[in-house]
Amino acid sequence: MVGNIKKGGTVKNPNIKEKINIISSVGDKTSANNTISNYYIFKYLIPELNKILNNKFKIITFGKGNFRFDLNNFTIAKKYHFDKGFVKNYTKEFKKNHILLLCQNSLSTKKKFIFKNQSWDYHLVHARIFDAFNNGICIVAFSENTKSMPELKNNYNCLTGSSAKELSNCVKRIYTNIKLRKKLIINGKETLAKFYDNKKNLNNIAKIIAS
Repeated sequence: MVGNIKKGGTVKNPNIKEKINIISSVGDKTSANNTISNYYIFKYLIPELNKILNNKFKIITFGKGNFRFDLNNFTIAKKYHFDKGFVKNYTKEFKKNHILLLCQNSLSTKKKFIFKNQSWDYHLVHARIFDAFNNGICIVAFSENTKSMPELKNNYNCLTGSSAKELSNCVKRIYTNIKLRKKLIINGKETLAKFYDNKKNLNNIAKIIAS
């Protein structure tokens, strides 16, 4: 179950006139999701963003704790990183940003293990896509993420890339293309109604239990 879906599909201020704020981490920074995603972002993606959006972006992180890797190893990344830590009004702070980056499946996704004659891979999911869709935040995701989160559709409700260079270009497209940003936000709202309506999902669960 997720939170309440906000009504209305209007997009406020689709034009980004200031630096683009990019969320890379929400929640406990020591979690597997945040560790893998942010290691990739800090090591590979931020240097690419630095090339095409020099000084025009910020990487925002929320949540308690510290990453399992040493940020001091990423000299360029430190310049753009702003840690908000724990915030009292999460929704208010989250809405101030423009993009949510999802790179959890950027590493080790080809590895598999066998358990009870079934093959499992290491693809991870991230519930924060609900927050992005619900608050008008665009999603840029590593392409492997769509395998574990099929509701993410490239060029419909998000942009995806299979390399740091492709992902940085996705960010630039959102930064410079007002129509594209508006489309992604509106379609994100439509995705919420289809996949994340609590009432519909509870009814479906009830039907399964009753059958």
